[in-house]
Amino acid sequence: MNQSHDEDEKRLLILSGKDVDEILDGISINDLIANQTDVFSTYSSQNENRWESPIRTTINSSAHTHLFMPSRNEDQVTIKCVAVPKPGGNATGLPATGLVFHPTKGQTKVIINVAQLTGVRTAAGCLSASIAMQTTKTPDKTKDGNIVIFGTGMQAKWHARLFVGYYRLGKVTFITTSAQKVKEAKASLQQQLPKETQVDVLLQDSPEMITVLNEAHFICGCTPSTEPRFAWDKVRLRDDVHFSLIGSYKSHMQEVPAKAVERAASENALSVDSIEACSHEAGDLLKSSTSPKDWQEIGKIVLNKNSQDVSDKFSMFKSVGFALQDTAIFNLVVKHAEAKGIGKKVDFY
Repeated sequence: MNQSHDEDEKRLLILSGKDVDEILDGISINDLIANQTDVFSTYSSQNENRWESPIRTTINSSAHTHLFMPSRNEDQVTIKCVAVPKPGGNATGLPATGLVFHPTKGQTKVIINVAQLTGVRTAAGCLSASIAMQTTKTPDKTKDGNIVIFGTGMQAKWHARLFVGYYRLGKVTFITTSAQKVKEAKASLQQQLPKETQVDVLLQDSPEMITVLNEAHFICGCTPSTEPRFAWDKVRLRDDVHFSLIGSYKSHMQEVPAKAVERAASENALSVDSIEACSHEAGDLLKSSTSPKDWQEIGKIVLNKNSQDVSDKFSMFKSVGFALQDTAIFNLVVKHAEAKGIGKKVDFY
């Protein structure tokens, strides 16, 4: 048996995109929530011996900007490599690969196609934040509620899938700037969700957009917009609406009006994944009159079980993401792959 174990450790596990899809279908929403909740509490624990998440390294080629994002959580070490196509080129898609290293031997243990996993961990993190902030907004109370999502891409789909799955929402409205996507996207988006869920796709600034925003229990921003997706003076949002914003990940980007951010801050209901990162990268916050002293790190809310519940308040979670989230989701996927025998092992060492 020992010999078999030793031989197995000389092999490299490869998880394709199809393998990852199969694995994700077998992971419960509650497991995804727990995975990212633990990340936030670890990050905010102020015990930096437990983790490392250095600034990403960027390398430019003629067609792509290559991003390398290493991270360590305890003895779990990973790196995510993403190739972002440059504007005007012929490259398409967003190739993304993850490496997971052996905790004691140091050798590469797993190679993963992680094209979907950034969307999964980001949406799971946003859902985790919503649950932590709004502890009395339970699925029994939100059943048949509404969610509005700006965007129709990978991030938008996973936000819909997880928020609808957990809160049992009855209606999802995707907002897009593309008239073509209004016609084409509805069927594919519906396939991601329960049959009983009503799915609509609306064009940005259509008359119906204001109506659905005013009715929404949750609003998710999943687009790299450089200006607010709606005008503050045109809407009358619910007093208990909750925003999850992940699209504006650079200082010049903005998905919501500054007044929305300021309203959440005035309710003491504005949280972020990382105060340090958001103070440099979160355009939505930087373009408002709020400052880091007005923001609460979600990990500290998770750690403080007696935090004030904001279920009846206008609340907001802003995330720019950090590599520690990738380490957590990569290892969860590997755990399920090994338990179910999914993936291909090749002799490597």
